[in-house]
Amino acid sequence: MAGLSSTQLNALSTTNLGALTTTQVSGLSTTQAANLSSTQLNALQTSDVAALSTAAVASLSSTQLNALTSTNLQALSTAQAAALSTTQAANLSSTQLDSTQLNALSTTNLGALTTTQVSGLSTTQAANLSSTQLNALQTSDVAALSTAAVASLSSTQLNALTSTNLQALSTAQAAALSTTQAANLSSTQLDALQTSDVAALSTAAVASLTTTQLNAWGSTNLGAFSTAQVAKLTTTQVAALTSTQLNLMQTSDVAALTTTQVSTLTSTQLNGLDSRTGGAVHRAGGGPLQHAVERLVHHQPGCADHHAECRA
Repeated sequence: MAGLSSTQLNALSTTNLGALTTTQVSGLSTTQAANLSSTQLNALQTSDVAALSTAAVASLSSTQLNALTSTNLQALSTAQAAALSTTQAANLSSTQLDSTQLNALSTTNLGALTTTQVSGLSTTQAANLSSTQLNALQTSDVAALSTAAVASLSSTQLNALTSTNLQALSTAQAAALSTTQAANLSSTQLDALQTSDVAALSTAAVASLTTTQLNAWGSTNLGAFSTAQVAKLTTTQVAALTSTQLNLMQTSDVAALTTTQVSTLTSTQLNGLDSRTGGAVHRAGGGPLQHAVERLVHHQPGCADHHAECRA
């Protein structure tokens, strides 16, 4: 085969190409491989495609690779997939490579993928990317992952994401995070989320957060909670919030606390509330609890003595 010119090889019928042995195909030079037509390449047996040298694979044009059927492309070995150039990788469709081949792509090649390619990744493909590969994606690519792909990521994969890539998540992607995924994010990662993403977390995901995670949150993210999210906080979570954190929350969110949630607040928490937050707790409580909150809160600094309720 090495003695055939590209012109002679080009003249072989698809039947003759299909009859080549793996040994013959493995001996094709980069020039010979680069001059095969797309039809001829697709005429090769899958075992022949797998026999191409890594140099021959690297010599194929994007047009040749794009014309290969999924069956033939998926016959590439991991070594062949790893030999693809960034240009070749960037021109493949997301359905042409299987999870094993995708896993073999270098971080450089992963970073070269387009948003269209990344958005087409299946849940299986996404779930099989290494943490290093995920972090090699451009932030625009992270934002392009489908919500199903994001939901398929393991806690280990998510835990390894940089703050920059986490900040790239869209509100739809944040909303797709499961309770397990949310509960396993580090405090640093949670703090890195955009406020719009915090507000997009499902109420189930919010309820799954540990007290350690919540306690590490600052005013920006705590203030991003919606009333629906606050209403779903567990009594354990509410009891673990500091007065400072409660004071940093939106008044409407504090007012959304249920009577059961308010009943878990300790005297230390209540005594540390400012008049603004205390008033919201007052509106959220009821019955005897309401009066207890009034007595504790309405004498806090900032509550004017001339208010009728402060004199009660």
